[in-house]
Amino acid sequence: MRAEATSEVSTSPAANSPAVPRYVLIVRSASGVTRISDRAVAVYETMPAGIEVSGGSAANTAAGIASLGGAATFIGKVRDDALGEIFVHDLRSTGVMYNVPPGTSGPPTARSLILVTPPSVHLVDAPDDREELAARRMHEPEFTAAIAARDAGPDMSTDETWAEFRAAIAPLGYAAWGPVERAHAPVGDQHVESIKAFFTAEPPDELPDRLGAVEAPVLVVAGRQDLSTGLEPVRALAGLFTNGRIEEIDDCGHFPWVEQPEAFRAAVVPFLTR
Repeated sequence: MRAEATSEVSTSPAANSPAVPRYVLIVRSASGVTRISDRAVAVYETMPAGIEVSGGSAANTAAGIASLGGAATFIGKVRDDALGEIFVHDLRSTGVMYNVPPGTSGPPTARSLILVTPPSVHLVDAPDDREELAARRMHEPEFTAAIAARDAGPDMSTDETWAEFRAAIAPLGYAAWGPVERAHAPVGDQHVESIKAFFTAEPPDELPDRLGAVEAPVLVVAGRQDLSTGLEPVRALAGLFTNGRIEEIDDCGHFPWVEQPEAFRAAVVPFLTR
């Protein structure tokens, strides 16, 4: 998806050069508005010489897999401009297969943002409806067992005990517990120390205000049966953005690209191609 392509452009002084300000420009590819494009270009042009490093969640994951000897392919879209060329070069240099041709029309690389089932309860003043959503599924045996495992809590002493807990609560991540969901649930390993660090980090108090200052187009994709995030908090998060909107997918939990791939594409593609 085009929104996954991200480049971070950072400049810092060389060891033997006079000190200069350090800039970080984070850009995510997709369609956008001319004013944002012009502003990004203007900021970029004022930067002193520095090191340009690509990044982004999906791209970083693919690069990490390739760096560890695995096989990874990235599907994303950039424009035929300088930032697009940097992103393609950096990604391929890690060993990731990336064969999507760059776009030849439309706004430049990195001008909008897509958030897919983002955690939102801690950021907004909205009803937390996760327990209400859970109550509607208590007639399902696998779901009831997963709720019991969740309420009992994890044993975080080792990676193995954490993996057992993840397997026990896996049905909570999906709107249904069918063959597709069962196949997806075990994908990926997690290290318990990383999980502890992730969940003990507090976001800045001013983060909601910062989100409100984002002027680029923002699409928030929500699953209407997502017990990880709830629905009302995600709706409220979309409302924080000046130019944000939400697409809600029915019969969908935390993984819309797995549970409802056609509906997910229908939500995302028009945003990327408008």
